[in-house]
Amino acid sequence: MKQWKKVFLSSFVVGAMTLGLMGAASAALLIDRGLPDSNLNNAAGADRSNVAWDFGTAGVNADQWVAGDDFRLECVVCGGKHSHDYYRIDKIRIWMIAGEPGEFFVGDRFETISLFLGPTGPSGTEIPVVATANVTAGTNETDNPNVEITAVQYPGTTEDYQGSGGAPIQIWQVDFNNLGLFKEGQYMFAADGIGEGIPYWFNHASNKDLSGTPQDQSDDLYRWFRGNAGLASIAFGDFIDSNGFGWDKSSDINIQVFGEYDSTRIPEPASLALIGLGLLGMAAIRRRSMI
Repeated sequence: MKQWKKVFLSSFVVGAMTLGLMGAASAALLIDRGLPDSNLNNAAGADRSNVAWDFGTAGVNADQWVAGDDFRLECVVCGGKHSHDYYRIDKIRIWMIAGEPGEFFVGDRFETISLFLGPTGPSGTEIPVVATANVTAGTNETDNPNVEITAVQYPGTTEDYQGSGGAPIQIWQVDFNNLGLFKEGQYMFAADGIGEGIPYWFNHASNKDLSGTPQDQSDDLYRWFRGNAGLASIAFGDFIDSNGFGWDKSSDINIQVFGEYDSTRIPEPASLALIGLGLLGMAAIRRRSMI
């Protein structure tokens, strides 16, 4: 066999093996329940879409009630030997509100911020902390490079959140990165912060019908948990409908989940066959080369 043919065949076999092993190569927006861009603040009147939620008492070690919600990682290839699909979650993005725009740093109020995430379960189910960071006083900087805080406004607008008293409040985007491998299924989550003074962490939420943006998997309910950002886990309590519980309509906590379906964790039968053919092809090339 001529040398160029050997090189071509070798390249083809290695390329086929690579294609057989690779899954989705780049992170995608898996769940898009982001900030609203329509019917914002008091100017929208009865059609206001945006709200923020928290429960709890003051004090770093307080037994707080944390607001959260849920989402589902969908099954792609389930059944048989492959009873579970897996996703690599590269980022979970949430939003909270705190402080006067341009005059406030997250470190002015919160010492520690945390994200809790775990499979759904009955009341009392503990979900673990999956990312936590300490925030430097007087800044938005954290000691964890996988936790990023950014001041934002509503998408496509120059609007901040408007509180019940009418004053603008800064919206903070918090990105929790490189969270790891999770199997398909229903998950519940909560983000929280603790600190001196007024440690209330208000998670941003919106009404799905009035938001004007995709509100994936919204069900007009959110969840509450017992605990705070300083703990290793928090306990699920129950569901709450904000309609009639402090607001005049239902809502869901805003979240975006970025990641990729991982088809390489357990290769599918077709991939295994392709790998086998590739190895046989490389063995054949080696034998021909030695003749």
